[in-house]
Amino acid sequence: IIYEYKLPCEVMELKSYSLYISVGGIISGVTGIVTGMALSFCYEKLDFFRVSCGAYLAAGLCLCAAALINALLKAIPVKETAQEEPGKREKPNILRLLTDRSFRFLAVPNFIRGFGAGLISMITVLAAKGIGLAESDGAVITTCTSLGSLLSCAIYGVLAPKLRASRVGMLGALVFCLLIPAFAGGRILFFVIYCVSYIGYNVVCSAIPDIIYQHVSPDIMSVYPTWRLALTTFGVGFGNFFGGSLIKLSGADVPSVALSATSLVFSKSLPF
Repeated sequence: IIYEYKLPCEVMELKSYSLYISVGGIISGVTGIVTGMALSFCYEKLDFFRVSCGAYLAAGLCLCAAALINALLKAIPVKETAQEEPGKREKPNILRLLTDRSFRFLAVPNFIRGFGAGLISMITVLAAKGIGLAESDGAVITTCTSLGSLLSCAIYGVLAPKLRASRVGMLGALVFCLLIPAFAGGRILFFVIYCVSYIGYNVVCSAIPDIIYQHVSPDIMSVYPTWRLALTTFGVGFGNFFGGSLIKLSGADVPSVALSATSLVFSKSLPF
């Protein structure tokens, strides 16, 4: 995932990033829907453990194939910069990154967004505890996620050229708040609300790198996503630990609404 955000600034014109991410997201969404439907069918007919092992093995092979395909891409030639002044040594990228005001300003929001995303990644566990979702329905969540991703990419592709990425991201954050009542009804209501709310979530995930690519200095562009995602990933791990501990302490009475509301607040704590 870190490489996925690092790659665009090296191989594509960033002014067209919203178009690239829209088309790519639609393709990924269609693939995910088909995969989710196939998994749901297999879970109903075959052993859960064997199907899961096969699915993760296939996912690993797909990632390897993607890495090989990415290796065929050619980097955009870097424009020549002015000659370095005698006696003046250029700072390494990492040092320039740490002295960048925007990176320091966004450090805490990136961490707490990861915290919220960590709780959201436990949505299947929350649904299983909160509304008694069956094991086979876990694949339906995958399908809803892919459908939400597909629709969000199409929506972002339409809105991004007309509105600022920050405004589109704020709209996505508001839509994502619909997740809070997802546990108030049965499984059908949950699937519908989750799919709609995930559209908002993925719109935000599309807007953030778009904002970064538009405003971050080119000399730290390559290293910026790496350390931004490092902070977010650290927050994800902390969010998983927090959510898992709370579920363990709560037993069957999982506070699903409270957890989802908490994750919404943290995952959208961004200075749009």
